[in-house]
Amino acid sequence: MALVNGQGYSFTDIRIAMLGNLNVAGIKAVSYDTTRQKQNSHGAQGEPVERTRSQKNYTGSITLTLKEVMRIREAAGKQSLTEIPPFPITVSYANGADPTITDILEYCEFLGNPNTSSNGDTEIPVELQLVIGGIRYNQ
Repeated sequence: MALVNGQGYSFTDIRIAMLGNLNVAGIKAVSYDTTRQKQNSHGAQGEPVERTRSQKNYTGSITLTLKEVMRIREAAGKQSLTEIPPFPITVSYANGADPTITDILEYCEFLGNPNTSSNGDTEIPVELQLVIGGIRYNQ
């Protein structure tokens, strides 16, 4: 017998808020991660005796439609996206069955201001790499 464990999440359940826009409509993708190196420290007979950890690192990107990127540039005084001061990005997951879960990407800045398009493109997605100062999960 199959076990159905409630309603899952899909991309249509994600809501993004950033730079004063509480529901970014031109979102195509979002990616973020917390990484940390970990390794065993070895002692007698070459066996691990403790574990060491490095600093945390936060990485991410957001892919928007070109129209959304143009709106951001316009609101930023027609300057490069790299000139926008740090801002939060709020990523909310609401599937209609469970309480909304929100992750907050803190002190985000765009690392580039790319534009790329090719013959035959039916849409122009723009992937923007982010530097992130911290992530608060499950708010």
